[in-house]
Amino acid sequence: MNGVVVDIYKGYVKVHTPKGEKILKIKGRKNFPEKGWILEFKKDDPYAQFQGNVVVDSMVALPPLNEVIPIVEAAKTSRPDDIIFLAEVTRNVYRRLGKLPGWYYKRLGEYYQQGEAFSEKHGIMSSSVAKLLKKEGIEFQKGKVDPNRAFGYWLRTFSSPLEFRSYNSGSGKRIRLYIRKTLSSFRIKVEYLSKEYGEIFLEGEISKVDTKLKLVSDKIIDSEKIKVLEENLKRFVSNVLIVQGGKGLGFYV
Repeated sequence: MNGVVVDIYKGYVKVHTPKGEKILKIKGRKNFPEKGWILEFKKDDPYAQFQGNVVVDSMVALPPLNEVIPIVEAAKTSRPDDIIFLAEVTRNVYRRLGKLPGWYYKRLGEYYQQGEAFSEKHGIMSSSVAKLLKKEGIEFQKGKVDPNRAFGYWLRTFSSPLEFRSYNSGSGKRIRLYIRKTLSSFRIKVEYLSKEYGEIFLEGEISKVDTKLKLVSDKIIDSEKIKVLEENLKRFVSNVLIVQGGKGLGFYV
């Protein structure tokens, strides 16, 4: 497969191919491709002009590398959909503040990887929020405010109408929400059911009456795991009814 180098940033290049875009990390800087060059991908070729690794493989166009690479390195992710959404979130933060705080990407990466702990349905105390915003998220009250929860609130404040939430449901399992408030739909990525199911998606629609979620998975999930999902959803909303049937599962919240 061949591709054209369309962007360069530090030791990375973005290559446009017939099947989407790839981000490569090139080994060494003495011999480095230039923008506009055509690269031919080969595996395990010791005589190749450039050596490197594919960091991100995307079916769709990616944002500029100067926006992508700080997210990739901080969040330690290669998932194109996550990277694209977080780049949009970061742009909104930049527009509101006029700059990104020096600690921004480090805290974003920690929030993405660690997530905030599940809690009862209540927000951060107003005094804590005021202090958080005053200090721009740098200083937190130890023992009183979960730093990741505080950063999540800070991020949602400045990235609106986009909203990214990362939760730790225990045992290192994550739930990540990607919300566009200007639309009536959203998606949730969940990893906490078990390793055998891997990562699944919940696609939803919001109306004045209720919120409907549909599980998107190519695996049949047993009733015990569904019960676990139902209990976790109840941490966010008051009523959950799960209906199974047809091609998949329907969740009415």
